[in-house]
Amino acid sequence: QKIKEYQPDAVIVLCANLNVTREKAEQKPSLSTESIGKLNEGIAGLSNGNDVFYLDANEIFCKEDGYLKEEVTGDGVHPYGTGYEEWAKWLCEKGIYRGS
Repeated sequence: QKIKEYQPDAVIVLCANLNVTREKAEQKPSLSTESIGKLNEGIAGLSNGNDVFYLDANEIFCKEDGYLKEEVTGDGVHPYGTGYEEWAKWLCEKGIYRGS
């Protein structure tokens, strides 16, 4: 609401939190795919499909079981720097256009 107050024409893109590796989730249960999924559901609920959108990059970073691929991370939580380049490219491909 505050963003819209200052920038009424802004298009807001909310991104999901990435899941973590299985090993990291086992070390810290608060980082389970279920916990992160619930958080992401709340974030997704803020989108309205008009000027607030939700995108989930887990589809490019996670395996079919929902856990972050081990080869894309060094700490089990964050992608390597090249992953952020891939994420940026993915965001551009998912571009949201609001024509007049």
